[in-house]
This record gives sequence, structure tokens and C-alpha cells, in this order.
Amino acid sequence: MRIGIGLPNAVPGCTGALITEWATRAERAGFASLAAIDRIVYDSFDPLLALAAAAVTERVELMTTVVIGRRPPGRRVA
Repeated sequence: MRIGIGLPNAVPGCTGALITEWATRAERAGFASLAAIDRIVYDSFDPLLALAAAAVTERVELMTTVVIGRRPPGRRVA
């Protein structure tokens, strides 16, 4: 069985460093994939930027679950 986990990119107060740490810990814990969602009703990291920050992993698959095409430019991952 392959189990994935979501990135905290839509959680208020999330930082780029937290996304990178989350991805690293998820890989060490044995998760098969990391996913990011998109939100436009409140400030959140763009899901593609969040996945770029999670690209520090070596074997975990990265995927989006929801990407909203029309939105203001996303925040930079700090």
C-alpha cells in the first residue's frame, strides 16, 4: 500500500522552511507521495511553489490535488 500526505502550504503561518522540513520528515517516515492544495479565500503558498520547496526529497512523488488557474501571483517560499 502506498500512502501520501499533504503539505501544510494552506495552513496559516506556514513558511517555506516548514514545507521543506515537512517533506524531509515525510520521506523519512516512509510516505510515498506529497500533495499540495490551492486556496484563494485566504493567503497561502501557491501549490507549485510549495512542491518546488518539497523537491528536497529523493524518492517521494510530488503531486497537486487542486490547482486554481486564476489567482493573484503566489507568495514566494521564504
